[in-house]
Amino acid sequence: MQRKLLKAFRSEITSEEYIEFGNIEQPDVYVSYLYPESAMKILRQWQLNTRSRLNNPITSFASVCSSVVDALNRNSIVFSVGCPESRRVGGIGKEQMAAIVPSKVVCNIL
Repeated sequence: MQRKLLKAFRSEITSEEYIEFGNIEQPDVYVSYLYPESAMKILRQWQLNTRSRLNNPITSFASVCSSVVDALNRNSIVFSVGCPESRRVGGIGKEQMAAIVPSKVVCNIL
């Protein structure tokens, strides 16, 4: 599942990278750093499946951290532009954004 998800999220990424914490059979969420074109593709697939617009609150304070909670609570994709800390320490690239996708939603968009 992780490799399929990475393939769907990749457009300009040259190598697959992911971090797995422990032996997790079914993670709660997937967090991926991606380029806007990849985000657009994921969003379009989500919209085709749900036939609705994505309600996506954006913040620059604890943004990836709070987006994980938000994605789980809403059972929906959340896109984040990151915050200074997540960009500096978390590795979000200059031209990238984060996509937080609950595992239940992944099955609906791939």
